[in-house]
Amino acid sequence: MCIRDRNISSSKAHQIIDDNGTFVVLEDSRIVKYSDNLSVIESFSLPSGMEKFAATPDGGYVVVGRFTGEKTVNASMTVSGSSISISSVRSGNNWWNEDSEDIFVMKVNANGKVEDITNIGGTGADMATYVTVTTDGDYVVSSHIGSSSLSGDMMSDGNIETGTFRDSYFIMNADTMKVDQIVSVGTLRGEVTETDGNCHIAFAGNDGGIYFVGQMSGTVNFDASQTESGRAITVTSTGDTDAYAVKFNSEGKVVWAVAVGGTNTDHIYSAEYTADGELLIGGDSQGGRITVDGSKTSDGIAIETEPIGDSASTWRGITIKIDDDGRVVLSLIHI
Repeated sequence: MCIRDRNISSSKAHQIIDDNGTFVVLEDSRIVKYSDNLSVIESFSLPSGMEKFAATPDGGYVVVGRFTGEKTVNASMTVSGSSISISSVRSGNNWWNEDSEDIFVMKVNANGKVEDITNIGGTGADMATYVTVTTDGDYVVSSHIGSSSLSGDMMSDGNIETGTFRDSYFIMNADTMKVDQIVSVGTLRGEVTETDGNCHIAFAGNDGGIYFVGQMSGTVNFDASQTESGRAITVTSTGDTDAYAVKFNSEGKVVWAVAVGGTNTDHIYSAEYTADGELLIGGDSQGGRITVDGSKTSDGIAIETEPIGDSASTWRGITIKIDDDGRVVLSLIHI
């Protein structure tokens, strides 16, 4: 689940997950486990800068964040008992160093010790927004890649990867910590920001596919070479920004893509990939009403919500559910 930051005690909680009945909280430099009555079971001190994480099949965690310059894992935090250091591709060219940030991906075992850490990035601004784990145990990292090329040292095939990646996801081999695949989701970061908590998530599906949820505005085009069917797909938002969902197959080809929203602005703050293979999306919408054409719904019947409010400045919560075929099952306004 994508959540907005909340304060727990005096520390900042970046993410909370339910790991087999245990609540696990990711802070900037700690992973803390809580029982169901919210007493602390154990906590692990780790390098700072952690932003998102996911449980791995071996009882450990994969953690992502960003850094610039050098990042060192102290010997006391590693499985080997030796320190590990990585360096960003670019050391910085401005006072806040945003243009030089790389993504780091870190494997932590069940005892809270770092097994490995690696970086992904180039000479631009690169950031991870979420991480999930495939049924095979590999890592799916949602990202914004501002760099136009990634070194072959980061890739499983050893080849330099070039392109306009922008909003994307990459799949990292958990054993080699190298990138097997990187795929653009079609948007250009215009709706991915830290200030409003908008979600940008790629989920690993039960069927081997990747399900992306985020926001979009305007039109997104996938040409015939990018789709599973071999036919071009075009998605256009109803208003300023819409909820946006795309399914990719295991080869990174688009299976379907859909946008859902009102006539004004919609924000997407949370999303879940459910056990039955559907996407459950939450956010809010400004003014007007949400309409879904029958061609986009699971039963072929158009959906039209009640008006959100008399004023264009009125905001209400929304819930959208999309099935495995990319059809809208429901769209609700919460008054």
